[in-house]
Amino acid sequence: MSGLQGARLKPEVLAVTVGAKNIHEFTQMSVTRALEFLDGLELTETEQLIGARIVKEIRERLTFLDNVGVGYLQLDRASATLSGGEAQRLRLATRSDRSSWACSTSSTSHRSVCTSATTTS
Repeated sequence: MSGLQGARLKPEVLAVTVGAKNIHEFTQMSVTRALEFLDGLELTETEQLIGARIVKEIRERLTFLDNVGVGYLQLDRASATLSGGEAQRLRLATRSDRSSWACSTSSTSHRSVCTSATTTS
């Protein structure tokens, strides 16, 4: 299991897979790649009954992160390593559930410019 070095999880936990990936492999993906993985996930009827709610919740949280402009971040990245701009975008976006966000990200610098427009709903 050379690909699992540093996983810091018990072998019993790493033995559980969904879509041929364990939790360690999943968290090594970027937000955008994890969304793509979930979109391509084919579950049996039983697996859908067991996992539908959690997959929906994970997808919603990943979509939020992608919409705010941090889709390039890996899921296992420590929050303390976020740049000031990344952390500020996340703080602003989570503070206001009544705002709509528009973000554009430069593919070369991975820097995002986000604007918020407060809605009246």
